[in-house]
Amino acid sequence: DPFDKILHPVYAELEKRQRPLWLHTGFEYIYDFEFPDEHLRRIAERFPKMPVVLAHAMFPRLEAAFQLAAACPNIYSDMTNVFGVLAHPAMYGPNALRIGYGALIDTLHWGLEKFAERIVFGSDHPAGIGGLEQILADLASIAITPRARQAMLMDAPHALFSEWAPGWMAGK
Repeated sequence: DPFDKILHPVYAELEKRQRPLWLHTGFEYIYDFEFPDEHLRRIAERFPKMPVVLAHAMFPRLEAAFQLAAACPNIYSDMTNVFGVLAHPAMYGPNALRIGYGALIDTLHWGLEKFAERIVFGSDHPAGIGGLEQILADLASIAITPRARQAMLMDAPHALFSEWAPGWMAGK
């Protein structure tokens, strides 16, 4: 349980070292477990120098992920498998898109623009939805602005990893 106070010393150490806490959120309909938004917020607020990365951006609850990002500047969203589901909604059934395709796309576009500096692309490769070529094709199939694409693929990951691994891109 990532909310158990027994983990607070671990989070304090992550914060001290400025290392991220990567939490597997989203796709709760598969796992029959939903991360309580307020618990995620409390962790981020209690450890403000620790980046908290929401793997899968709480999909399909993108709006909740973006609301958390608005409240906590140390929250990032990882978009692993989000584009694959949106590119192939019929494959995943109604549970995957609880709030409807159009609403999810609108929320995605809004969040990608508003929080571009804290959204990173993820693939789950080789375990993700299709091979790497398919994953990148799914990303390309969703209309997003060049600014949001650049931020998600390059700028946000660079900023996030530079924070906790200074010099990792030195010479590149």
